[in-house]
Parts: sequence; C-alpha cells; structure tokens
Amino acid sequence: MYNDPKRYKTREYIRNEMLREVANLWNYDDTDVAVESFDPLIGMLLGAFSTSIEGVYHELDNSRSRIVRRLAHLLTPDVLSGPQAAHAVMKAGIVDPSYTITPHDFFTCNALGKEFYFTSVGHYKLYNTKLNTLIIQNRVRTMGPTPRENFLNEILPHNEVWVGLTIDNELEEFDHLSLFFDWRNDTARRSHLNLLSDVRIFTDTKEEFKITPGLVNTNTQPSATDDFNATKQAERMTQRLYNAHFLSISNLNRQTQQRILLQKKKSRRACCTAKSRRIAEKFSSGVSLDKDSIFRRDLS
Repeated sequence: MYNDPKRYKTREYIRNEMLREVANLWNYDDTDVAVESFDPLIGMLLGAFSTSIEGVYHELDNSRSRIVRRLAHLLTPDVLSGPQAAHAVMKAGIVDPSYTITPHDFFTCNALGKEFYFTSVGHYKLYNTKLNTLIIQNRVRTMGPTPRENFLNEILPHNEVWVGLTIDNELEEFDHLSLFFDWRNDTARRSHLNLLSDVRIFTDTKEEFKITPGLVNTNTQPSATDDFNATKQAERMTQRLYNAHFLSISNLNRQTQQRILLQKKKSRRACCTAKSRRIAEKFSSGVSLDKDSIFRRDLS
C-alpha cells in the first residue's frame, strides 16, 4: 500500500523535514546530514515516524474534504441539491373558448409500462385558437394533420411574416395568448431568442397588439411561504427556463390600450414584424401557437 508514488513522496518529504529539524537541534548543516550516516536504528525510527505522520496527514486531508462537501450540501438549497423533476412544454387542446389551467390540473402519460403525472407550474390562460397558415416571403404553409406548402408571385419583406389563426367563434377577447418559439438543433438558438424582444405584431388593419415577453402567470397572490417551499422553487426555476421561448399577446392596442375587436369569422390574420431579418428567416422552423403551458413531472 506504500508503493504509491504520491504517498512515497509525501513520506520522503516528512522524513527530510525530520532530518532538517535534527540537524538544527545538533547544530549541523542540514546539507551534510544523511540518513546513511546515522545508526540503522535511527533510520528505522525516522521511517516509522514519517509513515505514521503521513497517515495522519491523509486522514486530516480527507476530513477537510468531507467537511467542505458537507458545508456545500447544507448551504445549497434543496431545490438544487435534491432530485429534479422532469419538465417539458405541453400543447393542450380545449373545447371552451378559454380556460385557466392551474397546478391542480393533472395530465398522465404511459411510458415503459409506468404512469407519469404532470402538472402545470402556474396559472396560465388557454384559448381555443389554432395556427392555420404561415406566409414567409413567397411561401404559404398551411398547417394541419397534412401540412401543405404553396408559393405566391409576390415576396414579403425579410422582416415580415403573416400568421393566420383560427379563433373560436365565441371568443371576443384574449389576454396573454401564448406564442411559443423554438429552433431545434440550431446552434444560434439563444441569439434568435434574444431577438424576440424586437417582435411587433399587427392585425391586417395595422392595429398593433400589446406584447408581454415570457409566460404570464395569472396567479397574483403568492403565498408568504413560497420562498421556503421546494416545490414552488422548482416551479419558478422551470418557468424561468422556458420564459425566453414565449411571447404573450393581448388584443389591446399598444398605443391606446383599447380593445381590438376580433372579427367573427373562421380565420383571422396577424402580421408579425421584427427588426432582425433572422427571425423571419427562421420563423418557420419551429413555432407553436397558443395552448402552450409549462409542465413538470410530479414525483410525489
């Protein structure tokens, strides 16, 4: 066990320190003192002492490491050091014109013969609205079970995208309609998400919608104990993780704060413009509209 080079070097260092101390006590020059010049018994004693002291040194070093790890564990919040719940973005369809989803709503799925339960991490408003059509430059993409793509004779500006939404006939207004953006397998995803703050959304009559970055949690009465609740902390961390992917829009005029009337027809168009050309160029690679809410896996 003492053939390890690191341990042997440490033992030799300790023995050399002992020799220098002996030389100082006897008023010898430590460069002239060698173990071979002593009685063999003294050499054996020095070797035994250095081996024992080396063991004590390693025990102290290991104890210090254990203390540091223990302190780090005690000072780290449980939400970071404990098990992390699985999370994802789920698209949920509804029948009513609108519905507020809460953490009390459960969703289940079966995988590998096991049931998994998911709940919302907050209170989010869902609307019976679907993405119908995307027009990017001269490409017209019709969404649905079998997406189709056609081409126009005219080309839209690089920073402009037309989005067609199918809205429930009974829906007269919406607050914080969620638009989800993602560019999967794109190394520049983060830079694209940073540009979402420049997006402006208009109706076909040039009225500008009010936009709120991120997901809007409609629960305005947080509990005073939320900061000490590991589940609540995990929910906030999950929302922060996905916030950059969302824009929440309301049918309020950005300038006047007056309601923009929703036309009572099956399809309505909205125009999204961005200051960056890259948003328009990347828009079609991964956009889901409405009914998007963040969920986590419930381990309880």
